[in-house]
Parts: sequence; C-alpha cells; structure tokens
Amino acid sequence: MLGHNDVVATIPVSDMVRARKFYEEKLGLVLDGTMGDLLTIYKAGDGRVFVYKTVLPIVSGMVVATWAVEDNIEQLAQELLDKGVTLVDFEKEGFDKNGNIYVSQGFKVCLFQDPDGNRLNLFQIDVR
Repeated sequence: MLGHNDVVATIPVSDMVRARKFYEEKLGLVLDGTMGDLLTIYKAGDGRVFVYKTVLPIVSGMVVATWAVEDNIEQLAQELLDKGVTLVDFEKEGFDKNGNIYVSQGFKVCLFQDPDGNRLNLFQIDVR
C-alpha cells in the first residue's frame, strides 16, 4: 500500500531561526520550501525533512531522523564534531564503540542531536 511512496522525517523545534541555522549551516541540508516560520522543508537525497515549529515541550529522547550513508560515516561524524554538533553516547547490548561510531552486526551508527535535543542518526551498512 505505502511501500512505493517516499517517507518524510518530521522534526519538532522550538525556535525556527535557530533550527534553520543548524539544519542548513551545520548539516548542509538544501532548502526546498517554507510556510512562514511554521514549517521548513529540506531536500535530503531523494527524501525530505520537515522541520516544524511546536509550542509543546520536546522530550522524546528517541531518534527522529536517520541518514543512510554509503561509506564515510567516520568522516561525517568528524565533520559534525568540527562544526560543533553534539554527538550522543549510548549504551545498548550488542554495540561496541569505535571512536565516535557504534558498530553492531553489519552496520555502524553515529547518534547526534540538534539544538532542541532531537536525536538524529547516521547509519551505514558495514560491508567488510
């Protein structure tokens, strides 16, 4: 039913000006449109990221968006750090930490967060 349709990441933020600076300048997302200060739409590969202003507190602590990267997760993690992005440590059974990357059974992940504390993720299939 929905398998042939694109999915969109939807990210709540408390301050759209601050969010736009983060998503455009720190992450390098390409602006695709806006609805005033209520919604900003970004291109991300073949998908989209909707960043919307909310008045509700943001407290989920769950990953709200994941970027599948091909083969450069370590480099991307370092670039995020160099731009002042906060990486997030986590402990989960089956994951081993290797520098800024967590490795588990055929894939690698790097968790980071936006200024509102939304958790974002890089994901790479490890084909070694």
